[in-house]
Amino acid sequence: MRAANAQAQLIEVTLGRADAAAIFLRGLFEAGRSLLGVSGWLRTDGPIARASGGSFVAAHCGPAPATHVIRTERPVDMAGLGVFLNRVTNSMRGRLLRIKGVANVKSRPRQASQMQGPLVVHAVRDKFYPLQWLHAWPDADQSTRLVFIGRDLDGAELDRLFEQLCL
Repeated sequence: MRAANAQAQLIEVTLGRADAAAIFLRGLFEAGRSLLGVSGWLRTDGPIARASGGSFVAAHCGPAPATHVIRTERPVDMAGLGVFLNRVTNSMRGRLLRIKGVANVKSRPRQASQMQGPLVVHAVRDKFYPLQWLHAWPDADQSTRLVFIGRDLDGAELDRLFEQLCL
């Protein structure tokens, strides 16, 4: 049996089994593999229409999905960022669909000291992908950019908590 994805490419499925690479390596941003995909991965436009208050509302994702973007030119504290993300995922459990972004971190752990790029943040619901460092920034913009996608997001509370813990 063959199943088609949104890009109309076919994935071979035999007895309910498929090659994991064919499913997960679909050209979307993958930390550590592609710098060119970061800008598209972080996009907050396209099918998402701008709403008032700096948030975005998507018309295609069911009831009241919204996107809130936090962006800062100031480098962020890595420990504070970890606490912030943990608090957000715990307090918004059930409402948070995804977090994605890149962070310009003030000081790096020793194992990442040779990396010149940002820290990549990616979570689906309350499950985080391993944090990864990019070798270089994908473009001239070296700001921290975090995108929160969920339902009934309180953008002002996210901004307040981010400023309190990360800056």
